[in-house]
Amino acid sequence: MKLLLRAVSIVPDDGYVTDSVGWAYYKMGKYQEAVEYLERAVELLPYDGTVNDHLGDAYAKVGRKREAQFQWQRAINYGEDEAVKGEIQKKLE
Repeated sequence: MKLLLRAVSIVPDDGYVTDSVGWAYYKMGKYQEAVEYLERAVELLPYDGTVNDHLGDAYAKVGRKREAQFQWQRAINYGEDEAVKGEIQKKLE
């Protein structure tokens, strides 16, 4: 985590690094912190399916269900991998 936070301080406008920090917080169960970084990642990479999916997952964990659904739909719209899109569709159902 320390390395990720250092990386995001060096390249704060890199959406992939920002997403990685957010996803690390998510995996640690720190969902509110995850939301903060993942929202920024989506600002930087609005058409990336994976980043939108990650934000949807974090929103779901903090009780923002409607926003989670919106992000998951974006993830499907912008995703390229059909298997991943199928998994995201299951979250919507």
